[in-house]
Amino acid sequence: MNLTKLPPGEAVPALLYAGFNQDASCFAVGSDAGFRIYSTDPLKEKTRKEYGYSIVVESGASATGRAQDESGRLAPELNQPGGIALVEMLYRTNFLALVGGGKNPKFPPNKVILWNDAKGEVAAELEFRSEVKAIRWRRDRLIVVLLTKVYVYTFEAEPRRLHLFETIENERGLVALSPSPSILPSGASGTAVLAFLGRNKGQIQIADLAVGAARRGSTTPSETPSIPTPAVHIIQAHTSVISCLAISHSGHLLASASEKGTLVRVYEARSSKLVNELRRGVDRANIYSIAFNLEETNLCVASDKGTIHIFTIGSGEAVGVINPSTSIPPSLSSPSRAHIPPISRTSSQSSLSSSTPTTTTPKPNRQSVLSSFAPYLPKYFSSEWSFAQFSLPMERRCIVAFLPSEGGERQTVVALCADGSYYKVSYDVRRGGECGRDSYHRFFRGLGLGGGKVVDGEWEND
Repeated sequence: MNLTKLPPGEAVPALLYAGFNQDASCFAVGSDAGFRIYSTDPLKEKTRKEYGYSIVVESGASATGRAQDESGRLAPELNQPGGIALVEMLYRTNFLALVGGGKNPKFPPNKVILWNDAKGEVAAELEFRSEVKAIRWRRDRLIVVLLTKVYVYTFEAEPRRLHLFETIENERGLVALSPSPSILPSGASGTAVLAFLGRNKGQIQIADLAVGAARRGSTTPSETPSIPTPAVHIIQAHTSVISCLAISHSGHLLASASEKGTLVRVYEARSSKLVNELRRGVDRANIYSIAFNLEETNLCVASDKGTIHIFTIGSGEAVGVINPSTSIPPSLSSPSRAHIPPISRTSSQSSLSSSTPTTTTPKPNRQSVLSSFAPYLPKYFSSEWSFAQFSLPMERRCIVAFLPSEGGERQTVVALCADGSYYKVSYDVRRGGECGRDSYHRFFRGLGLGGGKVVDGEWEND
């Protein structure tokens, strides 16, 4: 969630960025003074690197213009103070990808810094001719997004460029990369699914990136790895500009929303078949975040309307009814639909969680009472509506993520908002309805003032 271009008042001052790591076990925050790392559940600050401000960490120790870790020890300094506009974690490892930003950028906005936090040093850096809009990575690939380009690199001591793709103008830096499997067995090879904007409005490009054993085709650092250019296929997902993208953990499913913000479409990434057409509402909205659960049975959507919507994926059934609105959006041509049962998790996917949960049959999404007449009516009447919801106290930009399921009948979602607030909510996967709020915190109120404590030195709990 890049907050650098938000209108004044929509985000807490000095907060520039917030984003989850690949499995949502942690999240990172970028600010005008540096960055912070938190564990998601339980919420706990793990480390921070901030400069020019007096800070207080969990141990109670304080320092001015120095950075400390969770034990209170002084961490190695970066050379100069400055803001971080993008900070991407690599699971729970010590590696971070950083891009400068804010009033006084720590690094040039056209440079990606791969930071080894354990050693307190720069592991590698990549420089480009224009501003970096987004970064995604996994243990074998690094993706860098510019305004009209997407670069693919190896992740190693000296990253090597593998591929370059052209896109339509992508100011939001929209891109999605499947993180699973996070670790391939020795000698094994596989693919990572990369989704990014097409060259025309409403299009999404899908590329299968060869990973694992295939990347060892090069014998010297100067050689280009012997990896063929991946085949790319295009999904005409929307008729208007795309505003949000997400891909499931396995890379099997892709979800997208347009700037209209009324519909979210879910596709099979490789076959391009439409799985679900999910309706957030009938009025326009800015959809900021879409997230799949690990089992790929639920989808969470957050917009600027203050309501988080949760949908069932691939159910193909409907329970309950909704009175159709008198405002009917124009019909769109529909690709072929695919029925997607809950995926069976492979051994590599299971390694991402300590235990494999027992799948609970989710409640289907709601549909209009006239859905049985869908072939003869506009698409509004065949759209599926959320089966669970949570209303935020205020309409704020936020990002969402599912926490790993423990095999019960409740699923948990975490939302991080631009005002520095944290919401942990849960819902019954069989019944749906309004989510229950499990906890609320303010993880960021602002930076330290003068020589005093930071204003967010204590949690604000229920």
